[in-house]
Amino acid sequence: MTESPPTQGPVQRMLTAVGHAFSNRRSGAVILLSFASGLPLGLVWISIPDWMRSEGIDIRIVGLTTLAHAPWTFKMLWSPLMDKFSIPWLGRRRGWIAVCQILLFALTLALAASGSPEA
Repeated sequence: MTESPPTQGPVQRMLTAVGHAFSNRRSGAVILLSFASGLPLGLVWISIPDWMRSEGIDIRIVGLTTLAHAPWTFKMLWSPLMDKFSIPWLGRRRGWIAVCQILLFALTLALAASGSPEA
């Protein structure tokens, strides 16, 4: 009699599925873009207010940082404007993704450079 190959357990199946997802180019792009879009939100919602309070900044000023949520909250209002214009050599969607990623990168570097003097 021939032996049947051992069946994979649930953990092995999950790891195999995750490996396939990461090896797919489209899935990898979605994962990277999701991380890049979520990083600023995590900084604004959690890290920056905590850092500002530890620096002794008034709670009212810390509360004003919630205005940074406004573009995300009201994106349904400004998104038609982004759909109207396009960058000629990249197209509409890729052009705006490139512009936003470059701005996010520059602003994240500026934020990193503005750390406290003791650090």
